[in-house]
Formats: sequence, structure tokens, C-alpha cells
Amino acid sequence: MTLGRVALGFLAVTALCLAFAWVAGRRDRRNAVVATAEALALTLLGALWFGSLGSGGWVLVFLLVGVLASGMGERATPRGGDSSLARSIRVTVFVAIRYAIAGGLLYLVIG
Repeated sequence: MTLGRVALGFLAVTALCLAFAWVAGRRDRRNAVVATAEALALTLLGALWFGSLGSGGWVLVFLLVGVLASGMGERATPRGGDSSLARSIRVTVFVAIRYAIAGGLLYLVIG
């Protein structure tokens, strides 16, 4: 795997993360930096996975990382406001699917 392919994967995942942030209404510089850092972490995970361990099971890996990244544990404890279980599950599923899509992009570019 070349650095060029990793860079292309990073650009694709960054565009995906920024698009999801844009659609969610988070359109400021702070959220753009967070989305870019998230894309970098996902790209490095993908490069490690596809470069050393092969391409099998990538969907499950990225779904599980997405569930972990969603912060379900933080939303499971009520702190007032809208802390319904249904909303927490929706957010977790949304984040897990977003990470799986990012993994698919990396599979196409890097894998």
C-alpha cells in the first residue's frame, strides 16, 4: 500500500465526515476539525486493517468501532433533556452506519 492510496483514502473519508457534519447542522470550524481528526483516525485504522490483516471482516470492525465511538454509555444515563432510549439507539445506529460507509470507502481506495 502506497502513501498516495492512504492519502486518497483520507481525502475520501474526510469528505464523507464533513458531509455528514454539514447535513447534521454542525457547520463551524471546531466541528470541521473534529470531523477531520475522526477521518484521520478511521484512515489509520483502515490502513492498518487492510495493510496487515487483509480485507476480511472489515464491515464488522468498522461497525463495532462506530458503536464504540457513538458514546452510547454517556447517553444511557439520564441527565435531563431528551435522553430517551429510542434517541440513543438512533444516534448509535447512525454513527455505526457512518463508520461502516467510511470503511467501505477505505476498502475501495486502500483495500
